[in-house]
Amino acid sequence: MSNCRINWLIYITLLGMACLVIALSGQQTLAIGSLDSQETERSAVQVINAQDPLQDAVGGTWHTLLRFDKPAKYEYQLTYRGIGLYTVGTLQIEVSSAYIICQYHIGGRSGAAAWRPSASSPGETYMTALLADGLWSADEISLLWTPFMVNRWAHQFAALEWRVGPGWAVRGGSASQFTIDQMLRDVKGATYYRAHLETSEGRPLEIDVDLQLPLPKYIKWTNGAGSTFEAILQ
Repeated sequence: MSNCRINWLIYITLLGMACLVIALSGQQTLAIGSLDSQETERSAVQVINAQDPLQDAVGGTWHTLLRFDKPAKYEYQLTYRGIGLYTVGTLQIEVSSAYIICQYHIGGRSGAAAWRPSASSPGETYMTALLADGLWSADEISLLWTPFMVNRWAHQFAALEWRVGPGWAVRGGSASQFTIDQMLRDVKGATYYRAHLETSEGRPLEIDVDLQLPLPKYIKWTNGAGSTFEAILQ
């Protein structure tokens, strides 16, 4: 069997494992963290009203989505809430011209992953590293991957015109509607959008997006068991 075919089979296997982890994240396997339970406050924001001239000056597509082509550092506070379970952690993403390095911490345990910025799918590359680590449970992997959860809808987000109002809709076994609720300005004057995904079963996704960043400022997603995974950009 050629090396090309072997590499392809390995990729398909890892991708299948990634999907399995997300499916298994409904199981309550995450241990209670030893850190104190603290709610991380989101930055003070200002709603931009219709009379604000900036309302007409912004908008457009999320062209930077999952594109790590500029040196930068992003740090997320991570929070998991399950039935009787709660834990927190951190994820730091450092981008240089040579590598993207992820360092993560949960409950006194740490891990790291690195890959080149030219990687075609950073979300899948990171997930593969988490699966290969062998240190984390399914729920912990889901929590550590939370900022990259947008990978699931990346092809739709990339084409979306970000303006307040209804976005794309998906019809199938169950209807879903993505809605952009507000355009906001943070304390530094940067504008961003607050949005959510609604399905017949509830609201599985809430998200804040700055169109100049490769990942969301804030994201919370809910799995089928009702557990929530939250990431806030510090």
